[in-house]
Amino acid sequence: MKSSYHRGRRFIEKTASFTLIELLVVVVIIAILAALSTSAIGPIRASMQQTQCSNNMRQIGQGLFSYATEHDNTLPPVFSIKPSNASGQQDYWNWAIWSYVYPGTTPQWPNNDTQFSSKAVVKWSPNAFRCPSTSRGAIKAPTVSVLSDARMSYGLNNTMMLIDGSGTWQDMRTASIPLARMTRPGQTAMVLEASNAEAGFSVWGTTTGIIPHRSGANVLFFDGHVEWWSGSSIPAGSWSVYTNVFWRGL
Repeated sequence: MKSSYHRGRRFIEKTASFTLIELLVVVVIIAILAALSTSAIGPIRASMQQTQCSNNMRQIGQGLFSYATEHDNTLPPVFSIKPSNASGQQDYWNWAIWSYVYPGTTPQWPNNDTQFSSKAVVKWSPNAFRCPSTSRGAIKAPTVSVLSDARMSYGLNNTMMLIDGSGTWQDMRTASIPLARMTRPGQTAMVLEASNAEAGFSVWGTTTGIIPHRSGANVLFFDGHVEWWSGSSIPAGSWSVYTNVFWRGL
């Protein structure tokens, strides 16, 4: 006759063996779930960044319209002076509207840097002029061969300023943009994702165009709404697109 001690020991051993198997099963399940969650994190993060970018653009649009209200219904020029003479970001359109995007404040470099090229700056304060996707490296548009290294997130479309009201060619970079010239604002791009402050039809298609979201980019239109466009659907790459309503607004 076996003692209760031996019976208890066998029970403990069996119970311990069963518990070990359970633990192994749990470990396997956790590993599988971890692998599944890891594969899902990327798309979720990308979707959140695209949404943040859209919100950035709407905020920028509100700033541009507020600026126009106080400047004879015109937007700021892409550059306040010729780019060859520009001394820094203070000459760009985004600094011109900073106080309209963030009322009561003025941009202070480098804390409010609007581009990612300042290598000395390790960490920036968040602001609407930087897309979270662009911060990890820009993906150039299909027609771009060599991307501008300014490493900005958003550029202003100034295509409509290439020819002035009298039909004369002008410096489209330093000309203010009248909103009244937009006959189809809901179809004409105002701000595009770009690596430089300028995003007219020519430069976007050759040097500044970026597509950081699902092989596409967010576009802010002159009526204030934002849409996602695939990189291949944005008309670019040749002079033939100059008259396209997407760029010129007529």
